[in-house]
Amino acid sequence: MSANTSPSEQDMALNEQAENSPTRRSFFSSTSRSLLGIGLAKILSEDFALSPANANENDPAQIYDLSPKATHHAPKAKNIIQLFM
Repeated sequence: MSANTSPSEQDMALNEQAENSPTRRSFFSSTSRSLLGIGLAKILSEDFALSPANANENDPAQIYDLSPKATHHAPKAKNIIQLFM
């Protein structure tokens, strides 16, 4: 700022600088979005790496088995009441 500017012009320039500077809220917001994107990319890359299209047919650990599995205990429930609130 030069010596020729009036105090109101200086105040306006300082306010403009403050508006353009990042705040703690914007910093944490952008950081959380970045971490969310990194985590999502990691999960999706593992999911696609294990998909049947990319699986080795000789390795059964890489193929999804969606068939029903036997339970540890016999079911005892006769009726179920579901509440949706």
